[in-house]
Amino acid sequence: MDMDTAPRLLLDSTSYAAWLDAEHNPALTESALWRKLIDHPRIHIYQTGTLDADLIGGNTVFGKLHAKFLFTDLFGFVGTSNFDYRSRLYNSEMGFYFDSPEVIKALQKEFDFLKSQSLRWGTPEWLEMRQKIIQAGGMKGYSTKQQRLLYKTMKGTGLIWLF
Repeated sequence: MDMDTAPRLLLDSTSYAAWLDAEHNPALTESALWRKLIDHPRIHIYQTGTLDADLIGGNTVFGKLHAKFLFTDLFGFVGTSNFDYRSRLYNSEMGFYFDSPEVIKALQKEFDFLKSQSLRWGTPEWLEMRQKIIQAGGMKGYSTKQQRLLYKTMKGTGLIWLF
């Protein structure tokens, strides 16, 4: 989600390329264009966790959440897919589509709760949390730090299709 789906959905091609080159680039992430792009009127992507997460020295444990929610007033989807090439081709993902007003209402309540414990992709707070995760080290910090290099290498060599 961080390196492919979210930026592909929200950023223009020039900003996407710049994002892949350097996440911590104030000329990009503090620009009016960046703000306009991440404040898309119809697409918001959230990551569970806030700046008081235990992973970065805070006291709130958020745990892990792999499910993704997509829904409108009429229908929706809940599942595990990251909606990237690797997930579609190689993973055993699962999920379900629905068109039930009752399910939409229940998921809206759950989504609102999760959203209250999340940061929106690309916001200054989200970027700060990612930087703090990297600085904290550990497995999550290491994988977040290496994510960009691994993604660019796999995409550039075509290996993204194999993993």
